[in-house]
Amino acid sequence: MENLDFNITEIVRIVERPVSKGWHIENMCYNEEYVMVIVLNGETEYTIHDRKYIARKNDFMIFSPKIMRSGKTSPLNPWSFISIIFRMDMNEEAKTFFNKSIFIRHDANDMMRKLFIAASKAWTGKDSLYQVNCRILASQILYKAVLAEMPYHKVPHIKKLEKARLEIQDHFRENISVEALADSIDMSVSYFRRLFNEAYGYSPMQYIMNLRIENARDLLQSGEVNVTEAARLSGFEDIYYFSTLFKRKTGSTPTEVLRKS
Repeated sequence: MENLDFNITEIVRIVERPVSKGWHIENMCYNEEYVMVIVLNGETEYTIHDRKYIARKNDFMIFSPKIMRSGKTSPLNPWSFISIIFRMDMNEEAKTFFNKSIFIRHDANDMMRKLFIAASKAWTGKDSLYQVNCRILASQILYKAVLAEMPYHKVPHIKKLEKARLEIQDHFRENISVEALADSIDMSVSYFRRLFNEAYGYSPMQYIMNLRIENARDLLQSGEVNVTEAARLSGFEDIYYFSTLFKRKTGSTPTEVLRKS
């Protein structure tokens, strides 16, 4: 899922539905549009391909195009919800993720709920640039939904690991000690290395070097610096080591990238 990419191109409609004991739909289907829904309160039951799904307060769902569904709310605990109907472009990896009969996540966090409410208010108010605002808010919702499904979120102590990873991002140009990173999150060095690699697919030092190389490539492609400056500004003191590592990681020498820019 590392290369998953998508872009919401249009918000078709946002609907905030208050509590209604008689809510139901029969064989609803959109040909091109996706629908994401958050349950504000209550409970409802969907049927898709003869399979039943129960959605309760703070459940979050995505319905893909061409999926026929029926649904009815619980008469004893009728639901209220917000739905966002939208179109989007995506790469093949994103199609694999999104084009399921239904994506459902239980117990969406408070931030996701607030984003839905903000999108609903923006759509209702129709203020200046409301379409842009709604696309941004809907994109944030999808981003958080996809991020929560990333494999590394299932690794133990992921919050601690994320703290260390963000620390690396803030200071990758500096001399970072793996021992200091491990100590900052109360973890042994060996355990930190193992979990970090399990979560992100790289050791801490490999991750640091990858950030430095990518930063150097961006600088070189800008055409605003020479090779020595790109190395220095990315945290490399040895220009020869930098050039060797850059060629190994990118398949091109720093000079070749600079010339192409």
